[in-house]
Amino acid sequence: YSAWTLTPQFRAGEDGFDIAWLGSWTSGAAMGDMVDSRGSGEAAELFKSYNSVVDCSGGHMLMSSATIHAPDGPPDDGVVMFSSCTVDEDSNMEAAMKAHAKGSADMRGRGSKGYSWIFHPALGFGETDFDYYMVVAMDNYAALGKAFDVYTNGGGWGARQKLYDGVVSCDSPRVYDAKLVRKPASS
Repeated sequence: YSAWTLTPQFRAGEDGFDIAWLGSWTSGAAMGDMVDSRGSGEAAELFKSYNSVVDCSGGHMLMSSATIHAPDGPPDDGVVMFSSCTVDEDSNMEAAMKAHAKGSADMRGRGSKGYSWIFHPALGFGETDFDYYMVVAMDNYAALGKAFDVYTNGGGWGARQKLYDGVVSCDSPRVYDAKLVRKPASS
């Protein structure tokens, strides 16, 4: 299990939190085991400690993820961006995944060093007006700035428009500082 706290940096309006906890398991079975054990041992202490300083009464949400471009092991501290994406009416999720994979490869080919995943809302979301989150992580703001230059002035924007046209639409990303608070001993 790996975990990060997320604090908002760039966002429009309110997305409902000042700080968030993002946890990641290696599998669904590992998630289930940890949730079952949340009432005892290290998990209980971590949960109790976090709840003593942060109000999580607004609930929890569970997402499943699909990797587009992964780092070697869980990322450390960095910057993470979430965009809400909707698959176009005459398209499908497979085409959207391919467009994101090609877009990620294109950005990496232009010098960007981000990592990316698709997060599908699973449990606790209720109704959503999007299909999934496109999540991109960078090691730091310097890497984000380079990616911004590549996207805006280095041809990334035009390439992305061609790949996404008729396939998927994503909104402007919300950017958060990610602080690693738990990393597995084996990583």
